[in-house]
Amino acid sequence: MGAIQFISGQAALRDYINGIDQDAKDGLDRRNITATGGLKNSHRTEVVTDGDSTKAALYANDYWKRAGSGSPPGTVANIDKLKEWLLAKNLVRGVENPSWLAERIQDKIYLEGSRDFRERNPNEYRETIKRNVPKVPGVLKAFLRDISAPMDKAFTATFKVA
Repeated sequence: MGAIQFISGQAALRDYINGIDQDAKDGLDRRNITATGGLKNSHRTEVVTDGDSTKAALYANDYWKRAGSGSPPGTVANIDKLKEWLLAKNLVRGVENPSWLAERIQDKIYLEGSRDFRERNPNEYRETIKRNVPKVPGVLKAFLRDISAPMDKAFTATFKVA
């Protein structure tokens, strides 16, 4: 199957940012980073054209910065979020109150950083961006197609031979 031809640069950019969104979600699942689905469910994409520029953005909860790469030493992890994570990952079966384990994990993160940080694992969102860089030229070509017809028309009208 050949490359998809887009009607406009904006459509190409929208397809690109939505692809990054899906690729990031797939990466979170593949690496088993997601527990409750909160980070994936927080994703929102936006493409805005304002005057002469078109911009795309992927928004997510602020902890995307640690997704897969973990937290450095000195981080005070939220006990309630740790308990929620333990329960979502089914790591405390049969335990009525997982606070004791959440507190141990909080101490370990504070002293040594999280496991992903200690293992120097990469951030999933940064990895997603790297995987999608080769698609940028196609998006730029779509924008160039957008301006070629008006440019041809203006050039022809300006230099019309009588």
